[in-house]
Amino acid sequence: MATFKHLPILFLIFFQLQKVFGLLKENELQKAFVTYDSKADKLSIVTSEPIDYVAKADFQNSVNSTCWSYLDVTTNPQYNDSMQAYAAGMVEGFLTKELIQYSWQNTAADYCTQPYNQYCKNLQKFLTQNYNWVKTEITQNFDSPFWHNVRLFYTQVSGLDAGFTGTPKQVNYDVDVLGMFYILQLSGDLEDLESVLHKPQKSHVLGSGSCSAIVKLTPGNKDLYVAQDTWTGFNEMLRVLKRYNFAYRMSETSSDLKHETYYKVLYLKIV
Repeated sequence: MATFKHLPILFLIFFQLQKVFGLLKENELQKAFVTYDSKADKLSIVTSEPIDYVAKADFQNSVNSTCWSYLDVTTNPQYNDSMQAYAAGMVEGFLTKELIQYSWQNTAADYCTQPYNQYCKNLQKFLTQNYNWVKTEITQNFDSPFWHNVRLFYTQVSGLDAGFTGTPKQVNYDVDVLGMFYILQLSGDLEDLESVLHKPQKSHVLGSGSCSAIVKLTPGNKDLYVAQDTWTGFNEMLRVLKRYNFAYRMSETSSDLKHETYYKVLYLKIV
C-alpha cells in the first residue's frame, strides 16, 4: 500500500525542479492598465501608468515562495459598469496569462476536443440553451440589479478572453460555451452535468468530495473570519488570491454607486 510519509520531501523537490526548469517564474510586482480612447472608441492595455484608466491591476507571482500568487484589480467609476467589467477582465487576462494557460492545460484542454463526441454535443447544446435564456433574461430585466450583475459577470469573462489573446473588441458579453474561459468557470458544475448528460467516464475526486467552510465572528464583533477548504486533486495546488474593487452601480440606469470589494480565490493547476 502506498504511503504519504515522504510527501513533503517530494513537494520540496518538485518546487525546486520548477525553479530550475523555469516552469513557474516568480516575478516582481507587475502593473497594467486599461485605457479608453474615446475618439477611436477603443480599449488598450498599457504597462506604464496613464493619466486616466478604466481598470488597473497589480499582480505578483509568489508561488515558489508562498504557494500563492496575488492579483488586485480596481475599476474607475467614471466609466459605465459594462466598460469597467470588460476592462477588469482584460487587465486580469493580460497579467495572469501564464497561470491561466497552466490551468487550462491541466484541467480541461482535452475535455471537449473536436470532433465532439456525443457527450460534448449534448453539453454544447445544453450550455447554448442556458446562455440564450440568460441573455433573454438580461434583455427583459434591464433595470434588475440581479440581472445587471449577471451581465457584468459575462462581460468580465469576455474581457478575460480579450486580455489573454490580446484582441480587445467592443464591450460585449459574448462567450464561447465550450471555450477556455467559460469551461474554467464551470468546473464546479461539470460533475453534475456529466451525470445528467450521460458522460461515459465521469470525473470524480478521490474520497468523499466534501468541502468544508467556517465563518467565525470574534468577541465584540470586532472581526469576521472566513475560511474554506476545497476537496480536490493535487493538480489544483496553484492558487491566485484575487481582490476585486469594482465601482459598480445598482443597475445600468442607476446613478447610485455600490463599490464592490471582495476577495476571490481561484485554484489553478500546475503543469
